[in-house]
This record gives sequence, C-alpha cells and structure tokens, in this order.
Amino acid sequence: SSISNKFFVDIHNDADFNQLWNSHTGFSGFPSKPIVDFTSNAVIAVFKGQSSNSGHKIKISQVELANGVIEVTVELIAPGNSCITAQFINYPYQFVIVPPFTESIIFIEKLITIECI
Repeated sequence: SSISNKFFVDIHNDADFNQLWNSHTGFSGFPSKPIVDFTSNAVIAVFKGQSSNSGHKIKISQVELANGVIEVTVELIAPGNSCITAQFINYPYQFVIVPPFTESIIFIEKLITIECI
C-alpha cells in the first residue's frame, strides 16, 4: 500500500472508495479497484502503516454491533524479538466488505506479538 501511516476507515459510497483506492494504489502493480455495490455493502479498510521488516500483519478479526455501535477489532501483529525476519519496508493492509450500517463505528486495537522460539 502507499498509505504509510496507521489508518482505519469505513467507506459508504463510491466517491470515498475511489479516493481511498487512489491513495492506496499510489504506485503500479495493484489490481483494479473492486466493484462494490454500496446500496447493499460498506467497506472497512485498515492500514498498519510502515513496517521495517517481514512478519508484520494487520487483520480485522471481528465486526459486531454492540450497544448500538459497530465495533471492529483490529489485530496488529508483529514478530517477536526471537524471530528472524527479512529486512524490507512493507505496508500491511486489509479491506473487508460488510453489510451497510448507519451506526457509529469504533476500532479496537489488539496488539499481538508472535514469538518464534
């Protein structure tokens, strides 16, 4: 991704999705923007930001309506100190399509460290 900072967003229309997709695909090599029917879907996108080695991931692990609010649990996964990792810059991200909603949304970050030994 070309989005280099941690960023979480919900998208409810094609204009906002176009803008996000163009920011996300700032360099070549990405597939065309997926077609999303926003009359029956919304998009949630999460970006971990810049990571300096392999093993970093981001994952939407849960989306649920709780107490009138959409709660999105986002796992920020990093390799532990015992892991041997390749040294390169990457920008983990994930997009998910969900049913449309009008409720407020909150993102709950869950930090996970994976130990290798």
